[in-house]
Amino acid sequence: MKKQPVLIINTYGGSLLLGARLAGHRVEAVLEDVGYGSEVVAANFPKVPYHATRAEWPEQDLRGKLVIAHPPCAWASSQNHANGEHKLGTTAAKFQPTKAVLTYALGSGCDALAVESVCGALELGKQVHDAAASKHGYDLFRVVQNAATFGLPQWRERCWVLFVRRGLLRDGLRVAPLAWQPTALGAVLEHVPTEADPGLVKAFVRQRALLKTQLGPRVANQLLAGTKVTGWLSNTLQRSELKPSATKAQRKELSKRLCVWGSFLTQSLYVLDLQRYAPALLHHSFWCVNGRPLSYVELNRVMGFPDNYIFPNLRRQREFLSRGVCPPVAAWVLKTLQTNLNGVVKGGTHAPGSTIDLRVKRKAWNELFVSRVKRDRVAP
Repeated sequence: MKKQPVLIINTYGGSLLLGARLAGHRVEAVLEDVGYGSEVVAANFPKVPYHATRAEWPEQDLRGKLVIAHPPCAWASSQNHANGEHKLGTTAAKFQPTKAVLTYALGSGCDALAVESVCGALELGKQVHDAAASKHGYDLFRVVQNAATFGLPQWRERCWVLFVRRGLLRDGLRVAPLAWQPTALGAVLEHVPTEADPGLVKAFVRQRALLKTQLGPRVANQLLAGTKVTGWLSNTLQRSELKPSATKAQRKELSKRLCVWGSFLTQSLYVLDLQRYAPALLHHSFWCVNGRPLSYVELNRVMGFPDNYIFPNLRRQREFLSRGVCPPVAAWVLKTLQTNLNGVVKGGTHAPGSTIDLRVKRKAWNELFVSRVKRDRVAP
């Protein structure tokens, strides 16, 4: 099968480069807006041509090439809601890189463009995406997926907006069904953990000391080891320490008193269940398992990165991982586009304008884990 060269825009520490490598594509170049993650790309892909700023993007004819991009998604992220509505939507400053991607890639005639973002981008960016497709002559498809269904132990829902130059597809976009094979955290975590972020280790030590002082050593150890309850520590503490009638202010005060990083839920310590999966990895994620923080290698594995992937500044590892794309998902997107352009894919056909939802319901996903655990217990 013919594999077209790939141009990458906003690779976020090389995550899209990894995806292209997994899919077997040659990467022609990486284009960035402000050189974000340049040191990570240089350490892992020193031979790939790199253009650090938008002023360096070369004028070129992109016909016969694929473009995959991950511009900043803060303009559509729920993490920005608390900071004011002015940070959301297509008028936000953070949306300008997306406009630049659409103008550059579609205006240069690429065969296909794949743009990844958070799910909020589907509605917030709909008019702009539709207008760009119409202006430049592209069929548009929207895909919603979850990293968990790609063999990763992380519940990470994201969307892709796919543009395919009109006339290149036979009868729409064909998408092969995914094999939903859940991967538990225990399958990817280390038996003998290696080095962890000193900042996380320090915070974890403080968290343990605080719980021991306030709740006693036995309860503290149970909470951190996950022997009885897993999940967000703040939620666990609220359920165990407060009555159901407690006010929002009381719940917030309890979290501020017993959680070292305050009352913001996603900064609360998350106690992982080895037989389940992790929540979406965020820049400030604070995870532990078996009474310890996750190591550098384990965080790479949860995102689908190689064990030996290099982060020159390890303290920024979670930042780059959380803002990037899971490489197996990016590889699947490129493979789907390439097989469609070659006319060899088998699967359901979706008309231009379709939203293709490949997610699984959390209840159904949890049931798969429960059934597998039961099966493993009775296996000889």
